[in-house]
Amino acid sequence: FSRPELAKLLSSNPLLLKSSLKKQIIPSFNLLRNLFQSNDKTIKAIKRFDGILVYHAYVFSNMKVLRGIGVPESNILMMFSNPPALLCNPVRLKEIVEEAKRMGFDSLTKKFVHVVIALSSMSKSTLEKKFDVYRRWGWSDQEIREAFQRYPSCITASEDKIMAIMDFLVNKMGYRSNLVAKQASILSQSFEKRIVPRALFARELSSLGLVGNLTLSVLFDTLEKVFVNRFVNITPELLMLYEERRSFTVAGTELQFTHFPPERIQISSLGQVKRTSFVHGRQTIAASQSSNLLIFKQSSGLRFFSNSSNGHSFAATYLINKCGFSPEMASRVSNYVHFETPEKPDSLITFLENHGFSNTQILILIKRQPMLLLFDSKKTLSPKLEFLYSIGFSRPELAKLLSNYPRLLISSLEKQIIPSFNLLRSLFQSHDKTIKAIKRYTGILVYDSKSYLYPNMNVLRGVGVPESNILMLLNYKARTLLCKPVRLKEIVEEVKGMGIDSSTTKFLAAVIALTSMSKSTLEKKFDVYRRWGWSDQEIREAFQRYPSCVTASEGKIMAIMDFLVNKMGYHSNLVAKQPSIFSQSLEKRIVPRALFARELLSLGLVSNLTLSALFDTSEKVFVNRFVNIAPELLILYEEKKKKSV
Repeated sequence: FSRPELAKLLSSNPLLLKSSLKKQIIPSFNLLRNLFQSNDKTIKAIKRFDGILVYHAYVFSNMKVLRGIGVPESNILMMFSNPPALLCNPVRLKEIVEEAKRMGFDSLTKKFVHVVIALSSMSKSTLEKKFDVYRRWGWSDQEIREAFQRYPSCITASEDKIMAIMDFLVNKMGYRSNLVAKQASILSQSFEKRIVPRALFARELSSLGLVGNLTLSVLFDTLEKVFVNRFVNITPELLMLYEERRSFTVAGTELQFTHFPPERIQISSLGQVKRTSFVHGRQTIAASQSSNLLIFKQSSGLRFFSNSSNGHSFAATYLINKCGFSPEMASRVSNYVHFETPEKPDSLITFLENHGFSNTQILILIKRQPMLLLFDSKKTLSPKLEFLYSIGFSRPELAKLLSNYPRLLISSLEKQIIPSFNLLRSLFQSHDKTIKAIKRYTGILVYDSKSYLYPNMNVLRGVGVPESNILMLLNYKARTLLCKPVRLKEIVEEVKGMGIDSSTTKFLAAVIALTSMSKSTLEKKFDVYRRWGWSDQEIREAFQRYPSCVTASEGKIMAIMDFLVNKMGYHSNLVAKQPSIFSQSLEKRIVPRALFARELLSLGLVSNLTLSALFDTSEKVFVNRFVNIAPELLILYEEKKKKSV
């Protein structure tokens, strides 16, 4: 062991320093070396879990248990890659081994070892809780058993991870729960880095007709390199699309790359994805993966760039050294943003620095819109910034706005930005309100007003929504007015059919809520409420009282209902009558206040509190009314807040 290694090892397990060198440490080391027949393997095993030098008595007792039922010596040694399984109580390990045998696992196989490792990593009660999570998603005990038999590690995922993956795949992506049960290996994959981006990418491919149905195994269990080579590295467009989906899940904001229209992507007779373009009225086929040309659509028309390996190398190196990209990301981006000299990229970075952009903002902007590296900064970007300065944006404000929404920089100043600004100013009759609205949602300057804004405003006017409410919607929730007019009209009619008065702000709240999700997503949220015993009438009435109750995620709804009903003992239909609860924070408000109120009730300091008084009261009012009565209560409330966090 080197000094740094030893310092790390002993600081993580100081018990080693208390152990006898001659009676404990040296004998344990010698026994391990005899087992591994290798000094290097012994050292590696100790580094993985240094407790192995202290608890060797458990190790050898457990090895004896495993040998007794026929586990091969090579498989026993394999368990040293996960030593805690060999360090559990031998009585417990014997129970686990017998249970694994009863389930039909062959003790000669490696899967038997995986079963033992999985079961020894948790208590019986924890295991049962995980089974309960699967049951909540409709898995029968037989399906749970079969899932475990196929992939034992499915039970090692945390309850939160299981809930998140199932919620995404079933409620958001539309997979059947029992289909997931048949591919339990999914539960070991990263939710953010693999499951979400690949699922979104596959949905795009399917909508474009580029693939048929992909099995869950192919979609999620395939190695990243194989997946990318098979489905992504076919054309630059697909690589761009995949990167968007990955960035969407990591950053929480979808990258704003320029898309090629779906109708421009075709399948060749050889199964290759091709892109068609039109030059001088003639249809041409842009080369597929093997071609040395990339086509990018820019405002000046179609431009062609050499796709030589040297060019990629230069671009990737530039992105790493100048923009702070990771080598992996630089390599990916350089596949579709190609340059052989540093003039334009240098010009862009210098231009942005001169306009007050921080290094972080420049990096974010380039990551979200790498095509900007190919722009002429003075000719294309400078006029846009000068206009935005002239209407009242400061340099720091503009740097923040554009790094968050770089699509504005690739929009036409004369045809899009200026007309949109003038329209908004004429609607608000106020320069300041216009600027504030743009700061809230910059996309309002980019969308085609004639196709979205005007028709949607007319839809609302047509059902009697006051002009002041329409402007309030434009000011605070402009996205609602930028959805497809056909969809907005359907939603407006639906809200009217529920009996909500179109002249009220509640009508707007209902429209905002319904435009924020698809019909299928809304129905899935209703299904979550139905699981808790709400009738369709109760769901309808809850929405009428507080439309935003449908904007909470399925996971949040489940968590709040589980806490209030199962842990705090409230009736489910009582919660249905106070749906505003679902807009509150579970950790910061609902849990601490509920626990605090239970203490007050047990002390006889309050009678029953309504859910409204308990959860909808502002923090200041709640503290003054219930907490600041005595110092002891303040201490109690702070305890409950800390406990919930």
